Amino acid sequence: MSSSRKGSLKNDEIQNDDVEIELNADVIIYIISIVARHHIENCEFTEIIKLINLGGSNYFDRNPSFLFRLLEQQFIEYVRAEKIKEALELSYKELSHVAEKNIEFFKKMEKSFMLLIFPTDSICSELLDTSRLQNIAEEINATILTHGIDLYFGNKLKD
Repeated sequence: MSSSRKGSLKNDEIQNDDVEIELNADVIIYIISIVARHHIENCEFTEIIKLINLGGSNYFDRNPSFLFRLLEQQFIEYVRAEKIKEALELSYKELSHVAEKNIEFFKKMEKSFMLLIFPTDSICSELLDTSRLQNIAEEINATILTHGIDLYFGNKLKD
């Protein structure tokens, strides 16, 4: 982590009598990346979305393809775990709303839905490949580490 970022959070200071601790933004981003890793390991991609949205940024408005990939991966993980009800709820409440805005997303969603019918078919095998999980984990980590200051703090840091 770079020590070149200076500043402290105005409202995130911990005070206890004569002891004052200022949380360094890089440390906070590192902690958030650890929480993200936990969610990745547990295939909780909707929690990753919440984590990225935590700072109130509109990151997914600017990156809808990333939002789609996270939702699609959550759908795939539900199907893999045979949680069909959860997969259908996710597709109805969230995935379909993102996919309806982009024809390419819609086509990918249709392919993901094939997992419900042909879970072990070779047509769908690439969706279940663990390298997909690795790729998305790397993208999540890169997003948090690269855009973390903007995602979580915006202009809240003081000099």
